[in-house]
Amino acid sequence: MPGKPPNSAEARSRRTPLGAGRRNSRYRLRNWPLRSKQLVVILVPTLTALLLGYLRISTEVDKADEFSRTVSQVDLSATVAEVVHELQGERDLVVGRVASGKADDRSAVTAQINRVDSAVTDLRGQAGSITDLDQAVRTRYDKVVAGLDALVAVRTLAEQTKYPAGDILFAYQGVIGDLLQLAGEITRVSNERTITEQAARFDAIANAKEQMAIQDSILRAAALADEFGPGQLDRLRSAQAEFNAQLTAFREAADPAASARYSNTVAGFDVDNRLRLIQIALNRGEAGAAINISVSQLDLFTSGTLSKIRNVEIASLEDLRTTALGLITTARSNALRDAAFILVALVIALLLMLMVAWSLLKPLRVLRRDALDAASRRLPATVQRILADPNPLEASKDAVDPVPVFTTEEVGQVARSFDAVQHQAVRMATEQAILRDNINSIFVNLSRRSQTLVERQLALIDLLERDETDPDQLSHLFKLDHLATRMRRNSESLLVLSGTGLSRQMNRAVPVDEVIGAAVSEVEQYKRIVVQSAPPVQVLGKAVSDLVHLIAELLDNATFFSGPEQQVRVRMVATRARDLVVQITDNGVGMTQAEIEVANQRLGDPPDLDVAVTRRMGLYVVARLAQKHNITVRLRENEDLEGGLITRVTVPAELISYIRSTGTQPVVSSGSFERPVAGPPSFPATLFDDPRPSPGVFDATSTMDRQSTQPDDSATQRLPIYEEVLSQWFVSDPEPRDEPAEADADASSSWVSPGDEGWLAARTMLSNGGEHLLNENGLPKRIPKARLIPGSAPAHRERDDSAAEPSPGTRVTLPRRSAQLTRGRMDSLQRGLQRARTEVTGGQEVVGDEQHGLPQ
Repeated sequence: MPGKPPNSAEARSRRTPLGAGRRNSRYRLRNWPLRSKQLVVILVPTLTALLLGYLRISTEVDKADEFSRTVSQVDLSATVAEVVHELQGERDLVVGRVASGKADDRSAVTAQINRVDSAVTDLRGQAGSITDLDQAVRTRYDKVVAGLDALVAVRTLAEQTKYPAGDILFAYQGVIGDLLQLAGEITRVSNERTITEQAARFDAIANAKEQMAIQDSILRAAALADEFGPGQLDRLRSAQAEFNAQLTAFREAADPAASARYSNTVAGFDVDNRLRLIQIALNRGEAGAAINISVSQLDLFTSGTLSKIRNVEIASLEDLRTTALGLITTARSNALRDAAFILVALVIALLLMLMVAWSLLKPLRVLRRDALDAASRRLPATVQRILADPNPLEASKDAVDPVPVFTTEEVGQVARSFDAVQHQAVRMATEQAILRDNINSIFVNLSRRSQTLVERQLALIDLLERDETDPDQLSHLFKLDHLATRMRRNSESLLVLSGTGLSRQMNRAVPVDEVIGAAVSEVEQYKRIVVQSAPPVQVLGKAVSDLVHLIAELLDNATFFSGPEQQVRVRMVATRARDLVVQITDNGVGMTQAEIEVANQRLGDPPDLDVAVTRRMGLYVVARLAQKHNITVRLRENEDLEGGLITRVTVPAELISYIRSTGTQPVVSSGSFERPVAGPPSFPATLFDDPRPSPGVFDATSTMDRQSTQPDDSATQRLPIYEEVLSQWFVSDPEPRDEPAEADADASSSWVSPGDEGWLAARTMLSNGGEHLLNENGLPKRIPKARLIPGSAPAHRERDDSAAEPSPGTRVTLPRRSAQLTRGRMDSLQRGLQRARTEVTGGQEVVGDEQHGLPQ
C-alpha cells in the first residue's frame, strides 16, 4: 500500500548484500580465482573434443579390428573352399566308381580321399588358431566340422553297399552344401559394403562351381553306365539351371574387372568341349539312346573347366582378402589421421584459449597491480602533494596517470572506470585542499581579529597597571594580563593550525634566559616555575618567537597537570654537540608508557589536521613548531618517587650561537626583549585540551621563580625622575683626596645632583602649604600631578633644551612602561617583603601588612 512503512525484515533483506548470509566458502564457484574459472572453461571443450576424438578413433580401430577378422575369416573361407574342391573331386571319383559297378582301380579314389582328409585336418587346425571369430560363425563352424565326420560313413556306404550312384551323390552333396554355407557365412560377417559385395561374389562363384561339379559327376556316372540312371537327367538339367542362376548372381555382384576376369578365365577348348559333351549326353538321354561318350575326354574337359572356375573362386577370395587388408590399412590410417588431427586441433585450441586467457589475465593483473599501487602509494602521494601545494588546481592537472590498459572490452572499461575513480579522488582532494585553504584563511582572519582585540586589551591593561597604585588591584591586573596573554597564545595557535607563521619575527639573537623568561611570562601559574641558570647561549632571531611559544605551551601544560604547591623545574644545558637542551621536569600525574610512545610519535611526525587534532591542539602546535625548526621534543617518565613527566627540548646547533665571555657581565642585546605579538597557534592549557587532569594527558607541574624573568637595567626604559636623581657617585669615580680636611670642607659642594633643584622646590612648596582649589562642598580638590617634584616628569630628555619648562599644573606625557618589567619589579617587591616578614617573625608566614595594606 502507498504510504505503508516497509517491513523491517524486508528492509533488512534489501540492505543485505547478495550472498552475505551464506557461507563464504572458497570452494564455491563464485569464489574461484579467475585462472581456475578459465581453466574450467578450457577443460570442458577440451575434454569434449577428446571424448569425441576417442570415439572417432575407437570406431576406426574397431573397423580395423573387424577387417582384420574379415581377413582371418577369408583365409578360413579359402581353406573351406579347398576342402570343398577336394570333396568335389572325391565325389566325382566315388560316384563314377559306384556307377561303373566298382570295376575300376580304387587307387585314384584312395589318393583323393587322402587329399580330402589332409584338407579337413588343415581346416580344423586353422579354425582352432583363429580366436576372434564371430560367435555365430564359431557355432556354425563347429557344427559343420562335426558333420565332416559323416564322410567316413558315406565312403563306407559307397564302397561296401549297393547304393546307387545318385544316392551317393546326394550324400556328398549334403556335406559339401554345409561347407559352402559355412564359407558364405564366414565372408558375410562385415557390414562394409565392399566386403559384402565381394563376399556375395565369392558365394555365387562357389555355388556355381558346386553346380558345375554336380553336372560333371552326373555326366561321368552316366558315361560310365552309358545311360542316365533314374532321375539323373532331371538332376543334370536342374544343376545346369542352378549354375546359370549362380553365374548371373556372380555377374551382378562382380565389378567390371571381376566380370572380365571370369570371361577371360572360364573360356577356351576345355569349356567348349565340355559344353558339347553335355549337350550330346542330354540329347541322347532324351532320345533314350546310349550316351556313348568318352569318359577320358569327359574327365579331361570337366577337370579343365572346373580348374578354371576354381581359379576364379580363388581370385574372388584374393580380391576379398585384398579389400579387407586395404580397409584395415584405411581404418588404421584414419585412426592415426583422426588422432593427429584431434591432437593438432587440441593444441591449436589450447593455444588460442591460452592466448584468450592471457589477454584477459594480463590486463586484469595490470589493473590489479596498478590499482593497488595507486591505492597504497601513488594516489595518497598525489593527494598529499595536492594538499601541500599552494595552488591545488594547478597541481591536480594531469595528477593521475591512467591505468595502462587501453583495450575497448570490459577490462579496458573497468580500467577507465578506475581512472574515473582516481580523477574523482583527485578532484575531492583538490576540493579538500581548497576547503582547507579556506578554513586556514578563516583561522587566520579570526586569529588576526582576536589578536587585534587582545593587543588592544593588553595595551589597556598596561595603561591601567601604569596608573594603578593599589597593590590588590595591581595583582588582579597582573592576572588579567596573564589571561590576555594566554588568549593571544590561543590566537597564535590558530595561526599554526592554518599553517601560517608568526607575524612578528626577531631580527637579532636573544639570550636563552630571556627566551625562557618570555615563555614563563606567558604562563598563568608562573610563580611555580623554577628556572635554573642558563648557559651563555643565544637563540637566533628566526626561531625566537616559535621557541618561546613552544616552551610556553610545555610550561603551561606542566603547571596545569601538577599540584598547586608543586614546582616545575626548567634546566638548560649546552651539549658537547653544541646543541641546546631545555629540560622541563614536573611531579604531576604523568602518563603511561603507551601514551608516552603515542605522544612521542605525534611529536616526531605531526598528524594531519582534523577534529581529533584540535582536541589536542597543544601537542599539534608543539610538533609543528618543532618540525619547522628541526627541534626535537621527547617525553619520558620521571623516575622520581613523586612521579611526573620529563620533557626534553633539543634545539639544534644551527639555531643557537655562543656569547663570548668578557671581564664584565655580557650585554647580549640592547633594549627590552619584545614578546611576540602574533605567532603560530599554540597549545591550549594542555597538550590534549582536556581541562581535567588525567594520566592520559601530556602534563607537567611546577612553580616558577619570577626573578629569572627580571631583565637587566641596561634593558630597562627608566623613568625620567630616575635618570635625574642619579648622583655623580654612580656615574663617575672621583679621585681620592690627600687632605681629609679639604675633603670635608668641600663635601657639601661636591655632593650635588641634577635633582637637587627639584627637591628644593618641593620643600619650598610644602613649607608654603600651597593653594588648594575647593569643590562645591568646600573640600580641597586634588589637581593631578600638581605637586610633582620639578623635573620628575619633564618632557623626554632628548627634547630641545630651549623648550619652555612645563608649569607645575601641566600633565606631562610619560614614556611607555613595559607591563612585563612592572610585573617583574612588583614580584621582586613582594618577594622582598615576604622574606623580610619571614625573617622578622622568625619563619612564620605573614599574610599581609596591616599598616601598609600590601599583599604578601
